[in-house]
Formats: sequence, structure tokens, C-alpha cells
Amino acid sequence: MFTGANNLQALKRNKQNQIEKRVDSNQTNARRQVRRNKKTRDHLAGRNHVVKTRKKNFRNDTKKAKRKKLSKKRNRSQNNKQASYSQMNHLRTVRKKSGKQGKQVNKEGKLKSKNELSKAKQPPTKKSSNSTNIKQTSTPLQYKRIIHNSFGRNKNYFTHKKKKTSAEDEDDEKMLDDDGNVVKRRGKRAATAKYDRLWDYGVIPYEIEANFSGAHKTLFIQAMKHWENHTCITFVERTATDASYILFTEKPCGKEQDPRPSPSGRIDKFGIVVHELGHVIGFWRKHTRPDRETHVQIVFKNILPGQEYNFNTLTHSEVNSLNEEYDYLSIMHYARNTFSKAVHLDTITPLVYQDIRPEIGQRIELSPGDIVQANKLYNCPKLIKCTECGDTFLEASGTFGYPWNAKRYMRFIDTNAVCAWRIAGSHGEKIVLNITSFDIPENPNCSTDVLEIRDGHWVKSPLMDRLCGLKLRLPYQLISSDSRMWIEYRRTLRSLHARGFTARYEAVCDGKIAKDSGLLTSPHYPDSYEINKKCTWHIVVPHGYTVALKFQSFEIEHHDKCVYDYVELRDGDVEMSPLIGRFCGHKLPQPVESSTNWLFVKFVSDSSVVKSGFAAHFTKEVDECATNDHGCEQICINTLGSYHCDCKLGYELHSDGRSCEQACGGILRTHSGSISSPSHPHFYPNNKTCEWEIIAHSGFQIVLFFDKFDLEGNNCCMMRDLQEDCEYDSLVVKSWNATNTATHGPFCGTTAPRNITSIAHMMRVVFKTDGTVQKTGFLARFETDKDECAISNGHCQQICINIIGSYKCQCKPGFVLHENEMDCKESDCKHELSGRDNFIKSPNYPDYYPQLADCTWLFRCLEGHRIKINFLDCDIEYHADCNNDYVDLFDGWNTTAPRITRFCGGRPPNPIEASGNVMFMRFVSDKSVFKKGFHANQETVCGGTFEATKKAQNLYSHAKYSGSNYEAMTRCQWQIVAEKHHRIRLKFLTFQLEEELVCKYDNVEIYDVDHEGTEQLIDTSCGSRIPPVIISHYNELLIKLFTDDAIDGKGFHATYEQIPHNPLHKSTWQKNIARSRRARRNQARKNRQQQRRKNLSNAIH
Repeated sequence: MFTGANNLQALKRNKQNQIEKRVDSNQTNARRQVRRNKKTRDHLAGRNHVVKTRKKNFRNDTKKAKRKKLSKKRNRSQNNKQASYSQMNHLRTVRKKSGKQGKQVNKEGKLKSKNELSKAKQPPTKKSSNSTNIKQTSTPLQYKRIIHNSFGRNKNYFTHKKKKTSAEDEDDEKMLDDDGNVVKRRGKRAATAKYDRLWDYGVIPYEIEANFSGAHKTLFIQAMKHWENHTCITFVERTATDASYILFTEKPCGKEQDPRPSPSGRIDKFGIVVHELGHVIGFWRKHTRPDRETHVQIVFKNILPGQEYNFNTLTHSEVNSLNEEYDYLSIMHYARNTFSKAVHLDTITPLVYQDIRPEIGQRIELSPGDIVQANKLYNCPKLIKCTECGDTFLEASGTFGYPWNAKRYMRFIDTNAVCAWRIAGSHGEKIVLNITSFDIPENPNCSTDVLEIRDGHWVKSPLMDRLCGLKLRLPYQLISSDSRMWIEYRRTLRSLHARGFTARYEAVCDGKIAKDSGLLTSPHYPDSYEINKKCTWHIVVPHGYTVALKFQSFEIEHHDKCVYDYVELRDGDVEMSPLIGRFCGHKLPQPVESSTNWLFVKFVSDSSVVKSGFAAHFTKEVDECATNDHGCEQICINTLGSYHCDCKLGYELHSDGRSCEQACGGILRTHSGSISSPSHPHFYPNNKTCEWEIIAHSGFQIVLFFDKFDLEGNNCCMMRDLQEDCEYDSLVVKSWNATNTATHGPFCGTTAPRNITSIAHMMRVVFKTDGTVQKTGFLARFETDKDECAISNGHCQQICINIIGSYKCQCKPGFVLHENEMDCKESDCKHELSGRDNFIKSPNYPDYYPQLADCTWLFRCLEGHRIKINFLDCDIEYHADCNNDYVDLFDGWNTTAPRITRFCGGRPPNPIEASGNVMFMRFVSDKSVFKKGFHANQETVCGGTFEATKKAQNLYSHAKYSGSNYEAMTRCQWQIVAEKHHRIRLKFLTFQLEEELVCKYDNVEIYDVDHEGTEQLIDTSCGSRIPPVIISHYNELLIKLFTDDAIDGKGFHATYEQIPHNPLHKSTWQKNIARSRRARRNQARKNRQQQRRKNLSNAIH
């Protein structure tokens, strides 16, 4: 028992020791973990302390930086405030005075300290000449740029430029913003960098010459309004005080007073007028920028010879970027094929941008880039977030203002804002302005925070009112004296918590117009007027004058009695005054003149149709010719608003506009003599008109003989009948008696007219020249002779012709003179007619034609045209087979040619056309039934199908080629066919069509036609440059001539011939394809080279 007990006690002790050891171990581990956790907490606490310290230091540094930046900003703002115009003037005065004593002063007008003098010795930074309308003033480390504001204010920007080492570095110009951050400029845009080319305050006076039609004037006004609607630029009518202005004219551009650019080129399209006005405003063509090579590629080989200067690159001193990117959509950008040798060839190729090749050359409207750039160029007011600071209003009514909420929009507020609003109505309207709310703090003389309203279009217009701090009696109303009003609001920190103002305006067409002259238009002209509109104007001029009104454009709803829309004029100052007239429709009314110094004008529109309205010019009128103070030597002619002098026949007006001097022409009363063109035998002058009047004794006639004759005009193929239309230089001879007038001519060319005999004892010769080609003119003799034909027709049976010293008898067509030289007998009637228009009749028409008649007519016209016969009347004996009396027509020179048709009876046939320029007609009658015959008109038709031969054949653009210009809206098509395995060679000898960059008005298109009839365009040509020789790819060639309804030209003369097919010779179409392939290959090679250089450059960097 004892042993077991001991063992049990030993086991208990061992177990107890193990438990104690385990407890001690757990306690030890717990103590160790506590120590470990304490170390971790201490470490973390230390690290958090470091982080907190760093954050605290960072916040302190940030606050210090912000305070420093805000302090600099305040100092800069304070310096700007101190640099006012008055202080600057005082500064210049002090500097001028101190300069005599050898002392220097600072900006405050005090003498400079030593530190300031030492700083002033530091060299200034280099200035850049590439800036728009800039006045530069040097400072020690930077210079101030003062950009002239179009609204009469100046904004200051501080810039610092790095010194340039090359021309390319100029694009890396740096600018410091208000926070001192560096902003890198973008590439150049084509805006002028010369401030003398900009218009002061953005106001552009204009003048439109009176010779433009109403439609053209409307187009010009629409284009100017397009610019006004998107920018702060203002177009106003020119006054006598405007030394610089733009002139819409058909003459060469340029002005005597000021060499600013004027609208030029073709100005009958809206987009073109907007483009030309862009040059006036100050824009270059976009593709002339200095950095254009990164945006477009100029293909010089495709440019027309002599037009390369249009693609020259401008220098950095001429172009300013204005921080705007390259604008492909600009209305100032050329199209891809402008001045190209052919329509399918590009002269400007835009580079691929974001996997897209941009389109260029639009002429529809201003692009967003154009609008932004114009507003920057003239420093127009910018649209500020949450409100508008300045705008242009062209609508009839609207609401605007400057209502700031300082707490909500504090970050958007410009503490020194200058806002300007322009309101423009139609001529004759007045602007009614109602201020509906007003909260602007009071300040001395309203010098800082103020609302100014001016009666006109700009900041220098007469001041109507200046408002600030007043308890206005709202609504406060102001009415302009004309159609424009200017509202300007200037604010400073005083107005930070003020609510500003709100206003409403309305353009009203009613009231009194007291002006010596001016314009009057319907509301919204040239846009459509409103429905249910009634306007009344009372025009008054000073006493002693009358009111003259002349309409320039007129388009009002038409009605026979003008009961819907109309313009009513009354001779007085009230609506009950005597009625002068009520007008509507599209016809331009005649000028009107009142009998007093008042004129009442009323315009009314109903609730349905609207038109563009009217535009009229009124002026005070007095008859200057009623007194002897006009200064005219011979004749005074009174006109509306003025007068002009004129001279009697045989005299012309001197350059002084008053006196007359002897001129070409005159009155001749001698029995014989001579007349000649001015300067004969030398070239006659351009734009000359000469008239001679030859008077003989009663009972005598005058005979005119031409010894020399050389005038510009047709001399083709000796076809005298084509001389009927001489549009360039011409000579016309007229004679008359108590009942009849005979006109001979017009004559032109080199073939002298036959002797001309007057029908009575008076003859007039008129010679006119245009402004282009000059010739040697003419020399003629005249003699007077007694008219033996005046008594019993000289005993001639049919026609008596008076000759010098005698007379002779002649017979009508179809008859010959009898052996007694007085009577006439029938003859074979054979006729040859050439020209465009001829009237033909059967013998004795409208009397019965003779029996056994056999008459022939041979018609000819210019090659490339076809003969067409229109029968106006027909009465020929009828037979089923037309074997008795009939008319035959043949497609050729005689009866051996293919017969076109044969007809008879009493019904005129349909118009008959030949396949070429020759037609033969024959009329045959038997000896039985007689009828009155036929009456027909022969004319020409352009185009047709022609066969090419080995001999070159002529092709003319129109039937009157060389005699007159081609007609408007011409659509001609010539199809030239050669034999199989042959080609066609086309060569232009002369060429003159309307000039246009892409030939979209008048043009000639040439197509290759394959065996399946598919047309492939070879070339499109216009202008005066002769197209190249064209060789077809197949045996068929198609030529198309298209003309519009505007400008015309002299046309073209070409030859075509058949040549054998030579596989070694490429056709024009093949050459064009090969040329295009070469161009694509060259472009691809250049792209690969550029990509290779770019990859190499990236690898190096």
C-alpha cells in the first residue's frame, strides 16, 4: 500500500508540475505577445505621426503657395488699375519733362531708385513680329500686349517668348496665363498679323455701285448680315466722312483713298461673297499658312501655268495663329482642284487626319472655326458660362441683360467686365428699348460701374443716356433715331453683389424720318417680311426741296389691284394726302417725286404669302437745271438727287463734266465728203461712240461708199449674212423719210459693206466700239444725187435703184429684167442662203405661184451645226403621192443626196432637220391647179452625229461664232464617230468660255465612248486657256457644251479628224489614268518615307 501510495503521490506531483509549467509557458507567451503588440503600436504610432506631419507640412506649403499666387494676382490687378490712360498720359508728360534734365522716372511718376535703374539696364526679351493689331511696350523681363478691342476697350495679356533659333521654333511660342502656367500655342491659321489691315472697332463702311441689280444688292446684304450674325463686325453704309471703305464694283479693285481690299471675282453666289468679305475683314487663304505642309500637300505639277502665285506660302510676320487649329471646313479654304489643269486633278490634297481625308473648299456658310477666329481677331465679347456678356441682335424683338448671382456664379465672374450689345433693325425702323430691372451701384459721375446707351452702331455713336445708382422709374424707355442701337455695361468689384439689369427691345417701323437722304426697306429685308405687318413712314426734307424716292429692289405678293400686300406712296405728310401710287408684284416701280418736302410711305402685308420685300433710296430733290448755276455749257439733264451735263450732236463732254469739246461725228451738209473712224488708219479707241448726220437737199439721196473697212467681228468663211449680229464693234447706217425708216447693218469684220443709198435726203452713221479688241476702223465717202426714182418709180415695173447721176431697174426674186431694162419677166429661181435665220417663200407668195415653177434653195451654216426648216404656212395642190406640185428636201448639196421628205397639200409638215450643215430644197409645180404656196423659216440646231474623215473638219460652238457670244442656257452635244480600228484626234484652235475655278458654270466636257456605249470623262474645260489635243481611246468621241444664264463668252473653234490606231500611242484617257497611277505611287512612296523617318526618330528618342 505504501508503495502504491507513493507512486500515486509522485504521479500527482508530476502532473501538477506539468500544469504549472504549461501555465508559466502560457503566461510567458502572453507577456511576450503584449510586448510585441506594444512595439507594433509604437511603430505604427510613429509612422502615423510622420504621415500626419508630412500632410500638415504639405497643406501649409499649399496655402502659402496659394497666398503667394493670390498676392501676385492682386498686385498685378492693382498695377493694371494704376496703368490707366490718364496715368499713362501723365507718365509720358513727366518722362518728357524729366528727360530734359537727364533723370528717369518710374510708372508712378517718381524718380527711379538705384535698384530700379539697375534693373532697367537689363536687356529686354526679344519681341515677335507675329501678332495681330498689337502695340508692344518693353518691360524688364516681359512685354505687354495690348490688343485693340472692337468695342473701344483694351485688355492686357502678359507673355514671355523664348529666343528663337530657327523658323520652325516660332510655332513653339509659349504664353503665360493668368495663373502663370505655360500654355503652348497651336499651329498658325491664315489670319492677318498686320494691325493696319484691320478695321477700327470692327466697323466696315461699304458702298454698292448703282449699276448692280436688286438681286445682286440683296445678295451682298445677305452675305454681310451673315458675318454680322456670327461676329461683332458691323457693316454700315458709307458716309462722306469715311475715308476707308469697301466698294462693290464690276471695275478692277482698288480705291484712291485707301488701298484696302475690296470684294472681287465672281460675286453672284452667296458663298463667294462671304469668302470675298473674309478677305476684307482680314483673312488670308487657309492653304497659305506657314505650316501648311503638316495639313495639306500642294501638287504644283497640276496647277495651271501662271497661277502658281496663288499657292505661295506666307511668312510668320503676315499670319497670326490666334491659338486656333487648321480649319479644313473654312470658307476661306481653296477646293481640291482649284486652278487645276483638269477637273479630275488635285492641286491641294488634304493629309489623312484620324484615318479620314477631310473635305475642303466649301462655299456654303462660315465654319465654326471662321466664327471663332473672326471673334478673336476683333476681340469680340465672349459668351461667359451661365450668362451672356454681349451679343448681336438682328431679330425684331428680344430680351437681354447682365443678371449676376454672386454666390452661385462667383467662379465665373469677371470683376472688370465690359459687355456690349448691338441691336440692328432694317432701314427705316427705330429701336425701342425698355429697361425692366436695374441694380447698378452709384459711383461718382458713373465713371466705373455704368450702363451706356448710344444712338448708333458703335461705341462712338451719340450718347443717349448713362445710368448708374439711380432709382429708375421702370420700365425706363429709350428710342433710337435710326435703325441701330449700342448698349454697353461696365462693371467692377463694386457691382459684385449687384443684380445688374435686364432689358427688352423692339424694332418698330413707324415714325418720322428727317434726313436729307437714306435707305428705306421692308422689315427684315432682304429676308421675308412678316405677316400682318403695317409700317408707315413720314419722310421730310428741308423746305425748298422735294422728296425723290427710287426703288432698288421690289418683290411683294402680286395682285391686279394690290389689295393683299402693297407699298403706298402719298404726296404729303398724312395718310389722307393725294395718292401717288400703290405698288405690288415683282416689277420695279418708276422713281417718284413729291410736290412738297413731305412724302408718306405705307407698307402693308396680310396673313398669307410673304416675299423678300423692297429696298428704296430717298433723297432731297431740287431741279438744278431750272437755274443758270448748274455750269453746263450746252445741255443740263436733271436726275433724282443730282444732275449731269450733256452735249449736242458732234460734241462730247470734257473731263471736267461741264464743258463740251468737238468729238468724232457731227452734222454734214455738203454735197460730198468723207468720214472715218477715230485715229484712222491707226487703231480706234475703246468704248467710243461716234455719230454722223448727213443732210442733203430735198429730193436728193445720199450714197455712201466704203473704201476701207476693218472692225472686230465675224469674218468666217466669207458668209456675209452672219454679220447681222455684231455685238463687239459695229457700224450702223440709217435713213428715213416721213413714213419709213431704213436700217443697214450692223456691219463688222473685214469685208466692206456694199454701197448704201438713203431712202430720202437724210442719213445717220453710228460707229460703236467695246472695251477689248481694237482695229484700224473704216474710211467712207458720201455723195448726194437727185432721186430719179422718186417720180413714177423711174418707170420701172418693180424696183427702181437710184445711182449717182442716173438710176436702174431691178426685179423681185423669181424674175429677171426684160431687154427694155424696165419690165420684169419670170426666171429660174435658184437661191443659196447661209447663216442662222432666213425666211423663204414660194414665188409670188401669198399670191398664187406660177405654173411650171422649178425653184431650189441651198442652205448652209457653220460646221458642227444642222439646218432646220420650220414651215409656217403651206397651201400646195394635194395629191396622194405628191406627183403634181410638191416640195422635196434632201440631206446634202443637191438632189443626189438622200431625200428627207416630200410633201404637198394644205397642212404644214413638222419641223425638218438635216444631219449636217447643208440642206437642199426644191419646189416644183405643174400647169394645172395654182395655190398660194408656202412660207417657211430656216434656222440652225447645234450638235448632232458626225463622221470623222482623214481630212480635218471644223466644229464651232454656236452658229453665230465670231459674230456674237454664245447664248445662255445652251445644251449642245456632238457625237463624232470614226471607222473601225481608227481613233479621233480633237484639237481646239480658239477657246473662250466663262472663267471659273472648277468649271461649274459654263464648260465643255469630252467623253470617250466604248463599244458598249459607256461614257468615260476625259476632260472638262472653261476659261480662255486652250485645252490640250485629245486622242480618243475608241472610235467614238462625245463633246458636250453647257452654259448657264449669266456670263457668256465667244465660244470655241475646234477641228477633228480620223487617225489610224497605233498601239504605241496612248490615248488621252490612258494618259490621264497613267498620270493618276503615278501620282498615287509617288504619294504612297512619300508616305512610306515619312513613316520610316518617324519610326527612326521615335527609336532615337
